[in-house]
Amino acid sequence: MHDRRRAARELGEALRVLNNAAALTEATVEELDVVAGEVRALGARLARRVRPAVSLAAIDDLDRGIRMFTPVTGEASPIAPPLRYDPAEGGTTATVGRVTLGPLYEGHVGVAHGGIIALLLDEVLGTAATRRVWPSVTGGLSVRYRRPVPIGVPLVVTAAVVNVDGRRMTMHGSVCTDADPDTVLAEGEGAFIELSREQAVRMLGSDLRRLHGVPVPADAGDARR
Repeated sequence: MHDRRRAARELGEALRVLNNAAALTEATVEELDVVAGEVRALGARLARRVRPAVSLAAIDDLDRGIRMFTPVTGEASPIAPPLRYDPAEGGTTATVGRVTLGPLYEGHVGVAHGGIIALLLDEVLGTAATRRVWPSVTGGLSVRYRRPVPIGVPLVVTAAVVNVDGRRMTMHGSVCTDADPDTVLAEGEGAFIELSREQAVRMLGSDLRRLHGVPVPADAGDARR
C-alpha cells in the first residue's frame, strides 16, 4: 500500500504541474491539439480500471485520517492545491494549514477566486471541529473578504473553536500570508454540528469503526461498496 500511495502521490503532483502549465501556456493551436490528444489517451488508459465513484479509494485509510483525493488536502488529487497542516501540538488550540494557490485558482488577475478561499476556510474550520468532536459536519459558513488574497504566495489558514453549545460548535478562522501574519485577508465563521448516532450511521455506514463503542446496524450502508 505504501508503494501505491507513493505512485498516486507522484501522479497527482505530475497532474498538478500539467494543470498549471495548461492554465499558463501560450502554445500554438497545433501544439494544443497534439497535447489534448495525448492527454485523452492517458485518461483512457487510467480509466481501464476504476473504482465506483461512491466508494473509498483503496489507498485511503480513515483510521489514520488518510484521504488521498480530497479537493483541498488530497496528495493524489489533480485539483488540490494541496493544503498541509502543521503538526498538532499539546496545549495548542488553533488548527493551522499552509498552502500556496497556483494559477488554477485565480479570479481577478493575480488574485485568488473567492470560492477557493471559502473552500479553504471550510476545510480548516471543519478540521478544527473534528479534532474536537468526530463526526461533525458544516451547518453554516460565512466569509468576509477583507483584502485580495494573492496567488503564488504562501498562505496560512488558521481556525479555532470559539464556542460550544450542546452539539453545535462555533468556529472562527482567518487567512493571511505567511510573510505578514498580522494582516488578515479573509476571515470566516462557521457553525459545525456533531452528528447524532443515527445521523452518523446513515451518512457514514460501516466507516463508523472510527467511533469506538458505537454499534453499526447490519444493514448500514458501506461506503466501500
